[in-house]
Amino acid sequence: MKLTEIYFYRKSDGNNTELAKVALVFDRVFRLKRISFRYFPIEKSYCLFLPTKKDSEGKYKDIFHPLTSDLYYDTLAAVVKEWQRWQADETLRMKLA
Repeated sequence: MKLTEIYFYRKSDGNNTELAKVALVFDRVFRLKRISFRYFPIEKSYCLFLPTKKDSEGKYKDIFHPLTSDLYYDTLAAVVKEWQRWQADETLRMKLA
């Protein structure tokens, strides 16, 4: 599965570690939304929180998750690279404001 598009569609309010909400498109045919893109300053690391749903027992269950760590880390690296591009380009940053 190849990541073909990355969209940042909501910027965080700055009260937590979330930088933005992300939508990913795989192979130009599968779109995944509601991904929380976060940065943890103490660890100096980025992380993707994928969508979950609360079940009848109050536990959160994954809706979608990569089956290999390679897919997760390749996706994370692509999102970080695109985020840095957005941060460097003022016209793109204005779209998130």
